[in-house]
Amino acid sequence: MTSASEPNDENVEVPHGFCYLGNFDVLEAERLLKQFEDSGIRFQLEKVEKRVFTSGGMWHGAGYSTATSFDIFVQKDDEQMAVKILTADWKV
Repeated sequence: MTSASEPNDENVEVPHGFCYLGNFDVLEAERLLKQFEDSGIRFQLEKVEKRVFTSGGMWHGAGYSTATSFDIFVQKDDEQMAVKILTADWKV
């Protein structure tokens, strides 16, 4: 995860009054957003779709597929609470 307000991708535009929390796969974004809603954290998200090359597997050969993820932005006032939720399950 990148620090809030400093996206990895230079093309990410951070909405006014918000901080960039990071880019998350669909399942992780769903889990976080549910917790944000329960905690009253104000957020915005942007769907990101990229074509990625995959080496294939047992049933399919190599080729391109579309990977979906979400850029999540939280209101600056809610940043500390959002980061606390994000990092709650991290183990060192």
